[in-house]
Order: sequence, then C-alpha cells, then structure tokens
Amino acid sequence: MKKSSEDYVDWAKGYYDLQELPLKAVAEIYEGKPVTASLIKQLCPERDVAAALDELQDRGYAVEQT
Repeated sequence: MKKSSEDYVDWAKGYYDLQELPLKAVAEIYEGKPVTASLIKQLCPERDVAAALDELQDRGYAVEQT
C-alpha cells in the first residue's frame, strides 16, 4: 500500500510529538520536488539549512541550492 503525505503527517505528529507539521511542505517532498531552503525552514526552523541541503544531496535527493 502506498502511503500519502497525509499519512506521513499523521504518523510524524504522533511519533515526534509535534503540534504542527505543514502538510503542503511534506506534499512537495512526496511529489519529488527539489528540496529548498524555504522547505527546510518550514519543516525544521532550527536546522542548519546549508548542512541539511548538503546531507540530502549526498543521499540522492534533488535539492535547490541558492
């Protein structure tokens, strides 16, 4: 069974004890869109954006470096 972005958000909120997780941002990842600095800031504001983009690129994700 294929999981959706909605399924992931529901799971992640419980697993990580999150109050909010922007569905639109998660949906962009599920759609295969390149990960951007803005997307990382929406998902994890305290994360070092440059480091996250480098790590994602190393793992084969499409990223948009600015």
